[in-house]
Amino acid sequence: MPRSNEASTGPTTSRLKSRSGGLRRSARRIAGISATLIAALAVGVAPAYASTSGGIALYLSGPLVHGAELSPAGTTETFDSLGGSPDGGGIDCPTALAIGALSVAPVSTDCKYRSAGQYGGATATTPTPAFGGSGSNYFGTSPSASAALTFAFPTPVKYVGFWWSGGNRGNVVTFYNGATEIASFDTLDLETLLGAGPPSSWPSGNGSVTSTGGAAYPKGHYFGNPRGYSEYPPTAVAVSIDGYSEHTGYINVYLNLFLTGDQQATSVKFSGNGFEFDNVTTSTSAQTPASSLVFVRGLIGSTVQFLPGASDATGSMVAQSSPTGTAANLSANGFSRAGHVFNGWNTAQAGTGTPYAAGASYDFVADRTLYAQWVAAPGGGGGSSSGGAAASAELPADPRLALDFRGRAGQPSEGAVVDVSGLSVPAGSVATVSLFAPEVKLFEEVSTGGAFDRAVALPAGLAPGSYTVVYQVLLPSGEVLALNVVVEIGDGGVITSVSENVVGLGPAGVPGAKTELSYTGVRSSSLPWWAIITIFGGLMLILYSRRAVKMAEAFDARLDENGHRTPWEILSTRIRVPGIDYSPGAMDAAGSSQSLGEAIRGLDVALSLIIASQIARLRTHA
Repeated sequence: MPRSNEASTGPTTSRLKSRSGGLRRSARRIAGISATLIAALAVGVAPAYASTSGGIALYLSGPLVHGAELSPAGTTETFDSLGGSPDGGGIDCPTALAIGALSVAPVSTDCKYRSAGQYGGATATTPTPAFGGSGSNYFGTSPSASAALTFAFPTPVKYVGFWWSGGNRGNVVTFYNGATEIASFDTLDLETLLGAGPPSSWPSGNGSVTSTGGAAYPKGHYFGNPRGYSEYPPTAVAVSIDGYSEHTGYINVYLNLFLTGDQQATSVKFSGNGFEFDNVTTSTSAQTPASSLVFVRGLIGSTVQFLPGASDATGSMVAQSSPTGTAANLSANGFSRAGHVFNGWNTAQAGTGTPYAAGASYDFVADRTLYAQWVAAPGGGGGSSSGGAAASAELPADPRLALDFRGRAGQPSEGAVVDVSGLSVPAGSVATVSLFAPEVKLFEEVSTGGAFDRAVALPAGLAPGSYTVVYQVLLPSGEVLALNVVVEIGDGGVITSVSENVVGLGPAGVPGAKTELSYTGVRSSSLPWWAIITIFGGLMLILYSRRAVKMAEAFDARLDENGHRTPWEILSTRIRVPGIDYSPGAMDAAGSSQSLGEAIRGLDVALSLIIASQIARLRTHA
């Protein structure tokens, strides 16, 4: 139906202003409801959307925003430089536009090109809140319930945004890829989120909506044309525009549609009576929602919304959609947090819900909100992001562990905390913290992959003695990574001393720093360089000595026919050192002298014993 200040001008204005605003509003609602029923009867069943991978996610901007926030910038049609002389009643719409070609159905007069009024005409084109002003030209549909305006894009797009002012029930936005309808939404989606009308207790009587970055917007701020406000954030209900106040009962909001994966739109249709819009923006580039936007819903299948999980985390991610019941791997993390490392997702911000590892498969049987989880980065302040440098979202290629015993000499052992953490720990790894001796398991957890940070307390009632706190991670490959620290406990359960935090259970036992221990865990299944050299060198000497003895024994005494001594005679000759009495009496008292062959055999046995003891030592640390 005609709008009061849009269809009439001049002397009739005083008569129109004398009509009941309530009657006009009721008539507008009835027209919208009728349009909804007609559309439902015409469609009959929900359209079968194309099964292309990806989705379309609907977001709304903050209150009083009239333009898109994109990077790179898109193409915007402001309807302000199209020629002609639009007025409040509207003239036929031009069809050659910056965003593409316009087609109007069922007749050309169903598109109205109007000057600013209480129901349309943006004040600005920027993504920052704007208020007051004189407004601008805009497009809208006629009072016909069958009116439809279709914009065909010259190139398929990945984003569509527009300022929707005074939405009527029965207004529908439909997206197409070629001749195939891929998604749609209508006014009820906005009313479900923001309410059917302004709250009786303005502005937050019916609550607030929250942006992906954590900003809260009172729902009341979305009702009324921003031209009716004089400040931001508003402290009072919007005032009349040109003497009309009906606009205060309708939602005014900038909407953003993000197409992900293989989804793309070649055209968009605005249908239903009294559909006013302005500042239509498109982008052929894939876009990521700004953190100031509020997620409404996914328009295809089931959708996962990603949130940063901490107030000091930065970045944003577009919601991920998939046909309901079709599993897909979760999108790569797009958030970062100073002094922290990303540690997967959880259905609860505090990490008490269902965890999902980075890139894990999700079944998409239902919509879900996932919160990023964080652990303190090495040197990041033990869980606080203050003072820490921004940590990379990428984890190291190999698993790394760290252990820090927080107790100190003179403190009670009961409740003393052992802080254990890990990076790039494969899913399925088993992390344990145990106390020796005797062995008491204090903690065990199966890793979901990525990173973790846990605090484990010592038990009460420990008798005086020496205890070793062992932190180990059993990888799916069977390899064990381990760290330990030795704690001495005296009378009354008081800690008397704490060894340096040992980096690994390796043979060297080199202590690491007691605080801010770096992630340099030693793989207990590997051998240090000195052990490898000892074992290898010893084996070579043993083999050489045995070969020399066998070669000597192979020579026969008959080879002495030329008057030369055989190698065996050389090896069997007693070793004599000048200055030592080798007489039989002296040798009987001091022990027999030794031949070179016997010396080699003795070295063989000694090296064998050394290598055996060294291998046994390594096994005790594995």
